[in-house]
Amino acid sequence: MTTIAQRYRVTRMIGSLAAATAMLVMVGCKDLDVVNLNGASASSLETAPTPAQLVTAAQSLVTQWRGIDAGHASELTKYGYEMWSFRASEPRGLTNVVTGPITGGNWSFGTIKNINLFLAAINNVTGMTDAEKAGLRGWLKMNLAIQYEDMAQAHDSFGVVLVLQADPLNGAPAPINTKAQVWTEIFRLMDEAYTTDLPAAGATFPNLKISAGFAGYNTPVTMRPLNRALVARWRNIVAVPFGRPGYNAADWTAVQTALGLSFISPSTVAGAPTTGMTAAQMRAGPFHVYEASSTNGLNSVDRFSVWRFGFEAQCKTTGAIPGASCGADSVLTSTTAVTYTPTNRDGRAFGANARVMYVGTASALNLFNVTSNARQTDMLAPTQTARIGTLASLPVIRNEELLLIRAETYLNANPPDCANAILDINRVRTSAIAAMPALTCPYVAVAALNQPATLEDELLYEKRFSLWAENGTVWLDMRHYGKAKLIPHWLPEFRIFDIFPIPAAECDIRGYSTKGCFQGGYGGIQGGPNTKFQPLN
Repeated sequence: MTTIAQRYRVTRMIGSLAAATAMLVMVGCKDLDVVNLNGASASSLETAPTPAQLVTAAQSLVTQWRGIDAGHASELTKYGYEMWSFRASEPRGLTNVVTGPITGGNWSFGTIKNINLFLAAINNVTGMTDAEKAGLRGWLKMNLAIQYEDMAQAHDSFGVVLVLQADPLNGAPAPINTKAQVWTEIFRLMDEAYTTDLPAAGATFPNLKISAGFAGYNTPVTMRPLNRALVARWRNIVAVPFGRPGYNAADWTAVQTALGLSFISPSTVAGAPTTGMTAAQMRAGPFHVYEASSTNGLNSVDRFSVWRFGFEAQCKTTGAIPGASCGADSVLTSTTAVTYTPTNRDGRAFGANARVMYVGTASALNLFNVTSNARQTDMLAPTQTARIGTLASLPVIRNEELLLIRAETYLNANPPDCANAILDINRVRTSAIAAMPALTCPYVAVAALNQPATLEDELLYEKRFSLWAENGTVWLDMRHYGKAKLIPHWLPEFRIFDIFPIPAAECDIRGYSTKGCFQGGYGGIQGGPNTKFQPLN
């Protein structure tokens, strides 16, 4: 998550946008305005913008979106203890995650301010058709929602500023909006893009070159299902699980509605196929691509797993490998990073589709009593012969995730719908990737197969194995279900940071009585008994 991982670095602001908009972050700062001789002035965009200026500005958001998703993959996964990126020469990659305290870094609103400026400029541009304007509005509103969502899931109940003050130097601090207000604005933007702007756009976006990984989702028409897929993911984050205070069944119905308009396949829970889906069907969806010439490669080169991922894997059958929990993991004897010995395990953890590769004791990394013999491999093209690289593609959202979200909606219906939930869970379990046996309803855990005790925990198992190291699903899901303290955290003294505080610089101005402000930083929570490789139940 860009806002967390890079501590809301100022580089997320306009400096990472195209030259045509590079000076706009300073607009409104009175005599601190700096003229960018290579780009457009704020006044020209406000009064006489050109189509080229607006398209250039919109184009730059491709990189912004990619950076946010890369942050989720590289950082939220750390705070959920899915994997770490650390070196003995730079221990802060580990210590900053497990000990804290954390201060929240810096809020970065440069991109948000500029998107709002671009949206206003569309009303004044000449030389563009109404359809072209509508297409740009839809694209800009979706990206504005993505910017807010990035901060909303980090700060959660602490809230986020939605509307900046006109004079940030001399005015009072902008009010911090509540969690509910922030998500309402996010969904408003996405709904307007889906309902009003994208339908009114032409067949293509005006000269907008979206990443090749968005093929099939890069026109106003085909981006609408992607819009609903993201809305389904986000509404799922907000909806209160069944049986918890504040539960509202209508919130889960809204998730189902969004899913029905997304690119989920099969489109209905009763549709075919019900089993045996291919890896390609599971991985269907847009993804970010990285090129050799890019200076913004995927930040994933040294991402290590502490192998809880493998230890928690379920068994396919009982008795094939002797020992408790499908057999001791000491059978991982490869020293050449080629194959895993166990064949009785979840295919997402072992074998050709595993996202981790064993690198052998000679390559083990040991830092502060954390030892890893495993590294992450490619997300969309896993291999047991090479670790993930900077040019690996990064999923935006995939069909496999949508199927598990739909299962989650049925599990959180009132009353819970076990049969339909398990239909989608089994689509994932019996796919070519996991190659696991199907579950039955009513769900009864089989201890010999290392299955979680409840269907809720079983769903969380499926999500963290299917989406491992992809978007921070453990951190998000465990907080969502009130189980953050149960995140396995390796050592008892390691902390769990379940939320990110208001930045210290903001607290210095607003006062430390402000909700989300912590003198000296947020110290996190003390985890429960789950430390090494235990199931989350």
